[in-house]
Amino acid sequence: LKTRNVPSPCYPIGHHESRTYGFGHVVFEGTSNYTQCYEFVREMFNFDTECVYPPCAMNGIHLPRFKKPGTKVVVMDNANRVADFFGFDGYTKLSDIRRKTQ
Repeated sequence: LKTRNVPSPCYPIGHHESRTYGFGHVVFEGTSNYTQCYEFVREMFNFDTECVYPPCAMNGIHLPRFKKPGTKVVVMDNANRVADFFGFDGYTKLSDIRRKTQ
């Protein structure tokens, strides 16, 4: 299988993520570029899509309101690993991670 290195702005510098696909092996290499990552995520989730039945989340998909006022949605995936990579422990603000990546 052919190996291909792909820069990934959302991973921190020094982070490598390997995946094998039908066409070959891909190594995603972190470039830690906040602006490129932000634009990539905005494009991927398409926040500018028309919202026919508000409120909407991403891609114009309706997101029903929570019955309990003040309820917040917390979404984590790679952010937890990134925070750990930079040595954060417990509650971490996105602005703290951003400062570490610049």
